[in-house]
Amino acid sequence: MADPSTQQTQDTTQDTNPSQDTDTPGSNAATTAASAPANVSGSKRKPPVSKSSVWDHFVKLPLEETNGEPRAKCKYCKDHTYACDTSKHDTTSLKKHLLKCKGSGGLGPNLVPYTYNQEECRKALAEFVICDEQPFRVVEGHEFRKYSIRLEPRFPVPSRVTVARDCYKLFIEESKKLKAFLKKSSHFIDENWRLQKRILNFCIIENHRGDTIGKAIEKCLLGWGIEKVFSITVDIASSNDTTVAYLKKRLKNWNGLVCDGDYLNVRCCGHILNLVVNNGLKDLHNSIFAIRNVVRYVRSSPERLQRFKDLVQKEKIDCKALVCLDIVTRWNSTYLMLEHALKFQKVFDRMEDDDDRYNAYFKDDTHRLGPPMTFD
Repeated sequence: MADPSTQQTQDTTQDTNPSQDTDTPGSNAATTAASAPANVSGSKRKPPVSKSSVWDHFVKLPLEETNGEPRAKCKYCKDHTYACDTSKHDTTSLKKHLLKCKGSGGLGPNLVPYTYNQEECRKALAEFVICDEQPFRVVEGHEFRKYSIRLEPRFPVPSRVTVARDCYKLFIEESKKLKAFLKKSSHFIDENWRLQKRILNFCIIENHRGDTIGKAIEKCLLGWGIEKVFSITVDIASSNDTTVAYLKKRLKNWNGLVCDGDYLNVRCCGHILNLVVNNGLKDLHNSIFAIRNVVRYVRSSPERLQRFKDLVQKEKIDCKALVCLDIVTRWNSTYLMLEHALKFQKVFDRMEDDDDRYNAYFKDDTHRLGPPMTFD
């Protein structure tokens, strides 16, 4: 009599495999028992790993183009390729590229940790006032303070006096980064007897010492292959005498002095004329300073300039050009400032009646000359 368990296994095996006529009962039972756990484990697969968001900004290159090595290229700059074999590399290098990629705006797929720094916030506020030409009192506006508190509650919004100091501090810091430049121009008469002017060089110099400038000019002459020099035009600064003396010695060794160097040192006529004009304007010193201060007030902020334009329209002055501020070292700019200011004399008079800040601008500082009067 057969064992019931063996008989059941045989029947099941025969139903499943009808093509097999004779099988050993024990082997069938073992096969069925071994296959059952495998099916159970196969049904419990690991959940698929989520795809990194970095692949929204990269594209995988065909293996034919990379000699069989998996590599990816940025969608924005497309300058470099990066290895992306998942068995050997992760996406760290791709994320670092996104943070500095100009095409993507430097915005990587992940957030960057933020550390609050009050000094950096004040510096950024000063840059905002300077670059956007905002008045210092913009920080005292109610809505601006409300916005600042919502943005960073820990940042105490400074007063307009503090902002003015921060702007001046930033100006000092940036001015230290500036380097001295030397521009060398050449004037010559061509074959058609026409005066020509060319800029030969524009370079950085370490300092304004005469020998330093002389060596820079000597290097430029050698670079251009210029052997004959008739004259060098400079202003009346004492360091320029040292420069000319240095170059005269070098040109003499090159046999490059024209007329034995008698006309090598030529004073700048524009600089001399500027000194003459400034000396003649000493009698009008106070009037010019008063007009300069009122022009500086008008152009100190976009709000004041717009208010000035509105008054120009009310006074029905037909002039497209506005007031301009002069440069002390250029006498013709002072002339242009005075010429334009005369056209807006009625506007200056009306500003005394309609603009309280205009009057306070001169009253707050007793050493500030102005506003200009009719006799000015």
